[in-house]
Amino acid sequence: MSVPKLLIIEDDMGLCSQYRWAFPSCQVLFAHTRAQALQVAQKEHPSVAIMDLGLPPDPDGVSEGFATLPGWSVGIVLTIPGFPEETLDADPAADPPVFYHQPPDDPAHYHLSDVRLDGGQVFARRRTGYAMVVTGTGATVPAAQAAAMARARNVVIPNLRWRTDIGDRFLAGEGARLQSLGWLPRLGRAA
Repeated sequence: MSVPKLLIIEDDMGLCSQYRWAFPSCQVLFAHTRAQALQVAQKEHPSVAIMDLGLPPDPDGVSEGFATLPGWSVGIVLTIPGFPEETLDADPAADPPVFYHQPPDDPAHYHLSDVRLDGGQVFARRRTGYAMVVTGTGATVPAAQAAAMARARNVVIPNLRWRTDIGDRFLAGEGARLQSLGWLPRLGRAA
């Protein structure tokens, strides 16, 4: 059985030395800059990457900020029991495995949260019950809701749960209120 590769993108050398022994079941790869991260990812094809969101900015300022997609986005938090409580002494043997009905259509819409990797299998950790966030995008809020909900239904974890009303309050009037305050631009009827 091959050992999964874990890419850690971190510019703090002290943290890197700690990460090296913190993941004994993985081959830990390091990158200290964005350019190194791209090179390592293309060469090694890691199973998982952990990125420091506080990396120094692009010296040219070209890639600053987050890329955005046109339209609307909806995120749904997927949880298991003990969410919302935190149980630091939870037995890892009770952590449920994470599966999918179908391979994820676009892994960029599946954001793992408190999980662990053991023997190539991802497990949701019961210590927080916060398994992942799935996102959906669309030209309208209902389209984004439907895309996120389809991705949530694709995830298989014992005792999985999530709220089905994400975005409803926005549609029922909160979006209009944000517009009236000037916090959102005027929305077409398709919102």
